[in-house]
This record gives sequence, C-alpha cells and structure tokens, in this order.
Amino acid sequence: MTAEIVSRSDKTFVQAKREIYRQHEFCRYVLIVQQNQFEMTIDLRTDTGWREQRLTKPDDMLVIAEFGLSCRLSDLYRGTALLPRRASKR
Repeated sequence: MTAEIVSRSDKTFVQAKREIYRQHEFCRYVLIVQQNQFEMTIDLRTDTGWREQRLTKPDDMLVIAEFGLSCRLSDLYRGTALLPRRASKR
C-alpha cells in the first residue's frame, strides 16, 4: 500500500505518481488524500484490474480489512485545519 497526501502545489504531479505506484506488482492499494478538502481516492488492485473508490463526505467509511483499518474519512483529518482539535477546558 502507498499513500500520498496532496497539497495544492502537488496537484500537477499526482496523476503521474499515481500511475507509477500502480505499476508496482506488489502494491494493492494506492491512497490519494487531499490536504485541503475532505477527499480521498482509493485504488484497489483486483484479479481483473484496478478499481477506484472516491470518498468525499466526512462520514464516508474507509475500510481496508486486510490491514484492520475501518474509520470515517473525517478521522484522517482530525487535528488539521479542516477538523481542528478543540481547546481543552480547564
């Protein structure tokens, strides 16, 4: 699996890098996470080729069972500008 966090300055290179990642025979998952908005593209290698899934809503579920991963898209953004941590009360 490989994951890429994409900033605005990276957008021009992301598609080319994504294709390079997909060429590696042992790579089953390619995750592209947008830094400035709730959006993730998941490429999954299957027996018949690549399948793409796109998550765009904070409550969309990211599930990669073989890694034991199951979380909401918003969980990936906790503590960022999109989902800042709340100040603790004293």
